[in-house]
Amino acid sequence: MLVIRRRAGESVRLGGVIEVTVLEISANRVKLGFVAPAEVEVVRSEAEMARRQNLAAAAALPTTQALERLAQALLMGQPQSGECSSTTPPAGR
Repeated sequence: MLVIRRRAGESVRLGGVIEVTVLEISANRVKLGFVAPAEVEVVRSEAEMARRQNLAAAAALPTTQALERLAQALLMGQPQSGECSSTTPPAGR
């Protein structure tokens, strides 16, 4: 990791096409400005992490086939494996 010091108003260029400028410095925050080509995505790291978690959660959702099998079993009145066959909810709910 390259570490450099910049003051408000100073900037750094990355790869000759991206410019990062320190706009403002306060007690516990730094405001940065980015100039980059449209094809370069600039994303906060916490937003990227949330995006990856959402994609992983979406990938873990049941497939269309699994949902169709469940719907068919429910319509036919057949409990799925591991499910209660009783219509009474389990104790404690």
